[in-house]
Amino acid sequence: MKTIKTALADVKQLCNSITELNANVDQLKKSWPAVTEFLHEAQGALDRWQFKDQARIDKIQAIVDRLSKRN
Repeated sequence: MKTIKTALADVKQLCNSITELNANVDQLKKSWPAVTEFLHEAQGALDRWQFKDQARIDKIQAIVDRLSKRN
């Protein structure tokens, strides 16, 4: 009898976990467009920054390369 009660409790807990998982998946699906938009904006900002400062980045990389060759 105790095993049946334990099994029923486990099944109930599993059902509750599945319900919570489904709710979380739905929330994730709803937030996905905002996350995608943020990623595109962040990538655009990074691309603009890199284009603007590419000359400095190249100079820094040249210095790093020279220092690496010395060691």
